[in-house]
Amino acid sequence: MRRWSLQMCKESDVARINFLFYPILEWLGTRCHTSQTCSQCGHQHRSKRKSQSLFLCKHCGYYLNTDLNAAFNIRNEHLARLVTSLALASGSLSDGLSPHASA
Repeated sequence: MRRWSLQMCKESDVARINFLFYPILEWLGTRCHTSQTCSQCGHQHRSKRKSQSLFLCKHCGYYLNTDLNAAFNIRNEHLARLVTSLALASGSLSDGLSPHASA
């Protein structure tokens, strides 16, 4: 079976793929270092871990499977975005653009 790549697609196919998958990628988040950031305290460790499967925070001591820690970080980011979006929609949070926004 022949493998395909985006380079082998026509430009219209690439545009269609981008159109279909961009919302999914946007939903998943574009934040980097989710597996290097503690999902409890937010401290980021850029150094290599002793174990690739275990996250251990050097700041607060929290430990968890690396993939779960990254998933919790993505979840927390999107919950924060959702709360902000709902607050903006309800008018309880100023977007800084409306004439009634406080300085």
